[in-house]
Amino acid sequence: MTLWLLMTLTLAASKSTPPSQCFNLFKTESYAEVISQCEPQGKDPVEKQFMYFASLLFMDINYQRINHIFYNGKQMGAFLYQYSTGDSLYTSAEKNHLKNYFPELVQFAEQGIPMAQMLTAKVFYINMGIIEKGEQKETVASFYDEFDEGMQQYYLSNLEKIVVDDADHIEALALLGIESFNNEYIEGQYGSETKYYSVKDDKLYAYMLRAHELGHPGLQQVIDGVAAWNRHINSLEKQAKTQDPEAIYKLGRNAFSKSHHDKSYLDDAIKYYEQAAALGHIDALRSVNSFYLYNRYDKEKYLSTLKQLVDLNDSPAMMRLGDIYLCNKRTAEAKTLYEKALALKDPTAQFALEDLKYDGEPSSGCM
Repeated sequence: MTLWLLMTLTLAASKSTPPSQCFNLFKTESYAEVISQCEPQGKDPVEKQFMYFASLLFMDINYQRINHIFYNGKQMGAFLYQYSTGDSLYTSAEKNHLKNYFPELVQFAEQGIPMAQMLTAKVFYINMGIIEKGEQKETVASFYDEFDEGMQQYYLSNLEKIVVDDADHIEALALLGIESFNNEYIEGQYGSETKYYSVKDDKLYAYMLRAHELGHPGLQQVIDGVAAWNRHINSLEKQAKTQDPEAIYKLGRNAFSKSHHDKSYLDDAIKYYEQAAALGHIDALRSVNSFYLYNRYDKEKYLSTLKQLVDLNDSPAMMRLGDIYLCNKRTAEAKTLYEKALALKDPTAQFALEDLKYDGEPSSGCM
């Protein structure tokens, strides 16, 4: 029995002590005896009811196995785990057990039992993020790209409830902290031993720092990586003060990355992008152009920056502006741009010229 499990049950017992015999059986993992001797009756304390329920669950799939599925699935996803090890991360029987026990587990979590809250978070993640996506042969990383914000908040909220009652619950703190950072890469340092991580959520990162302070063994590399990334950003800020367009552009990319979790960073991103573009940085100009199409639509600024890119012989910009002209029946201007893009060896230009000749509009259609 893991230490945190004993701690959470002891905490629950302090609120409403279950019969000592049942508690002793449960903490020694004598689940069959709990089931045979401790079936709850009538108004028995909720902790006793939960011990009986948890014993049923652990007889079908023990806690160590749940942790194995959760942590390995969180790290690699079901498909990558199977590819790497040759073994299935979970069996069909385990999948069904985890799904069938979940609704009742949620009810216990809602009654404030810390262990139920931890199990709810883990089993929810297994069901939604590992089993569902694993069956589609996707990793957890790709799952998080699509993970509904409300669903992720449900996972995190169960962990946060634990630390409300127990501010030093090291596993809950660590799991919250793991959601706080992004992997970062510095050009030219591929293969470097130094790892870089940026903080995307300061509140969750504070949980990580607390878990590290309490002695969690697996967080030092992340904390060192955050410090390394902060040093990198400080260096870029110093370079940006000298009007270095590359440094300014990279600060824009950093701000834009943060905007995925906090929209207020969009203001910083466009400020840096426009500043770098004004200094002649073409990738920054491309980012400005994309920004005014996808993030804060502004037709005039989008067309203006698109034409600037065309003037700089950017063939993708020629293709996009050509499509706009073709959709507005400005066929001769569209043809001129497509032909320029073809001369620049743009692989899509020949198809666009055929669309112009035979269909009179882009194959992607007009908006």
